[in-house]
Amino acid sequence: MTTPAITPIKKLVSAVSPAIPFECRTESGDLREFKLRLDFNAICKVKTEIGLDLVDPEAWRNLDNSQLSVIFWATFDTEHPEVTLREARSWLAPLQKGDLFIMLIEQCFPGSVARISEQLAKKNEGTAGEPEPTPQATG
Repeated sequence: MTTPAITPIKKLVSAVSPAIPFECRTESGDLREFKLRLDFNAICKVKTEIGLDLVDPEAWRNLDNSQLSVIFWATFDTEHPEVTLREARSWLAPLQKGDLFIMLIEQCFPGSVARISEQLAKKNEGTAGEPEPTPQATG
């Protein structure tokens, strides 16, 4: 097996992470709007706060609620550095964990959600139509 040649980079063009809009209502009923970015400011903040290197895909495996909320909080850093971790956590409901994860991983690895969906669909095709195993009687 041959290793592909690495070619020198002659020019690096900025790839600014797109902002994701986030809205929340305060207890007084006011609507607050934010722009979230998972850029290198956020990635470095996460590394400093909890030691995860988000550019490593393995870091995204089995994130707990605390880690996920720190990543969410870090996305405020570029546009809204005044937001505290406590504030950011108060704006999330437990039922949003899946949506939050999808939003964040797609920001870090664009196209990853589509690739994961395709892999799951292929995996499910392989098991479609197979009979369920018959439970064994115990005596």
